[in-house]
Amino acid sequence: MMAPMNSVRRLIRHPADRPQVALAIVGPAALVLPFCVSLGPYLEIALWSMVWLLICRHNYILHNHVHHPFTNSRTANRLIAISLGFCTGMTAGNWKILHVHGHHVEDKVESLSSRRYDQRFRIDPSEQFSCASAIRHSLRTTPLQWFIPVRIMLSEAFRRKHWRSNWHRFYLAEFVLVYGLALALTFSQPLKGFCYFGLMYLFVYVTSRYVDYVTHVATEVHSQNSFANVCLDSRYNSLFWNFGFHIAHHLQPRAHWTALPSIHGQLALDLDQRATATTMNFFGVFIPPTFHWHRPG
Repeated sequence: MMAPMNSVRRLIRHPADRPQVALAIVGPAALVLPFCVSLGPYLEIALWSMVWLLICRHNYILHNHVHHPFTNSRTANRLIAISLGFCTGMTAGNWKILHVHGHHVEDKVESLSSRRYDQRFRIDPSEQFSCASAIRHSLRTTPLQWFIPVRIMLSEAFRRKHWRSNWHRFYLAEFVLVYGLALALTFSQPLKGFCYFGLMYLFVYVTSRYVDYVTHVATEVHSQNSFANVCLDSRYNSLFWNFGFHIAHHLQPRAHWTALPSIHGQLALDLDQRATATTMNFFGVFIPPTFHWHRPG
């Protein structure tokens, strides 16, 4: 019994990622379970809430996995990505096209014509944060977050004699598999499909765009590191795997999330004490009610 456990532990590259791998494995089962039971309306609402609480951070986990794959096995990494994509509707291909190959090469966008789509997600650097503007940004860019990667995968997957075609074909197949499974379950029980895939996938996309706005709004350049906001609240970074150290993440996107506080500390940033933006704290029962984001002066 110990031998298989030791093999699994050796497979995972960093011990701190074991809880994330476990959540990635459990997530699909939690999504499928409601389709196997029939409960009263109040219990169905309670079950939906529990499933959402379980998987609402899976998009952060996929973000970590895309930047720094969890295991030493290519096959295992792909299975984990598919599992996380099924839970969120945001597949690994989506993350790689828009985030890794777009968002993290901001300085190269002008010379990479195929990646100029990133400009559609940009935030006016002089804009000041407000909940209304954050919601507008989220609603405007959510359809683009879904549509642009699909269009790119479809257009690039079948190009002849192009070295990236196989890459795009794989992620197109991943997308078809994830959404095929979700649609199959939806056809079997349309109402539950709408609640567990329609609503949850929509919430993931809107939340993702909202967080993107919060982390980059009002980042008018004052210094070489004034291109993103940071949240240093230990409760936030404990919940979201140090995502608040966002400048450090941009400077070293392949660094493991546990290394981000150290990278941030080496920057010696002078942060504006006034909150640039805020995010709601849903996990702490509104204590504190919000997490504050700051930017370098």
